[in-house]
This record gives sequence, C-alpha cells and structure tokens, in this order.
Amino acid sequence: MSEKTLAFLKSIKDKAKKHGIDDVISYLKPILGDHRAARVKEGIYENRVVKCYVVNGEVLWFYLGKNEIYLVIPETYCSCLDFLINVVERKTVPSCYHLVVQVLAEVYGKYRSARNITLLEREKILSEIEKYGYSPTLVRILLRK
Repeated sequence: MSEKTLAFLKSIKDKAKKHGIDDVISYLKPILGDHRAARVKEGIYENRVVKCYVVNGEVLWFYLGKNEIYLVIPETYCSCLDFLINVVERKTVPSCYHLVVQVLAEVYGKYRSARNITLLEREKILSEIEKYGYSPTLVRILLRK
C-alpha cells in the first residue's frame, strides 16, 4: 500500500471523527470524483459493510456490492478491479471507494456484524469470493441472524 493511500485513508478517518457523512462526501468529491463519492455515500446509507468475527479471533471485512462481494483489508487491500487497476497499477486515485466506505463504516458504526464464523465457513467464504466474486455462504450467515 502506498504512503499516499495510507495518508488519504487516515485523513478520511480523522475527518469522519469530527464531521458527519455529508461533510466527508464533500471532501471526497474533488479527490475521488462525483461517481465514487456518490458510491461511498450509498455504501454507508445502505449498510453494505460486513464485519465478520471468526472463532479463532480473526476479523474479516467485506463490502456487499450489488453483484459482487469484495474482501476488504482495512487501509491495505480490496479485491475489486478498481483497486487493482486504478489504485495499484495506474495510480489515478488514492483508493477505491470500498476501502473508504469500510473506514467510514467503522468510524460511524454503520456495518453489519456476523459472529462465530467457523474456520470452515471462513475458508468457504474466501474461496467463493476468489472464484465467483460472490459468497452464498456469507449471505446465508447474514440471513441466519
């Protein structure tokens, strides 16, 4: 992860601790563009971030897209193509919007939780996301609450 991305995500976290989502979105628009900023707002208001607690103490974060589910490693990685292409390769933006939404969701407490994920479920979720970009297992876990 580049220093630019880390500094950007830290600035968002700091701003979110002091301001509401609308102020943060206004801050993001000139940096990420209107489209990505709108997607950030949508992600927060639609509660698209999931924090999973695995029985071994591990915590996994996911972003539930409309058609795909992305693994998000806070301030480090997202499994989406935007992260790979525009953040890592082209360096045209400091972060994908999924990483931004995860930071904001954590600060504002706007995420869903899934507890007691077994190691087998963990492996199945990660494998499904890697293979298909979607995890029926994670969806089932969220629905069983």
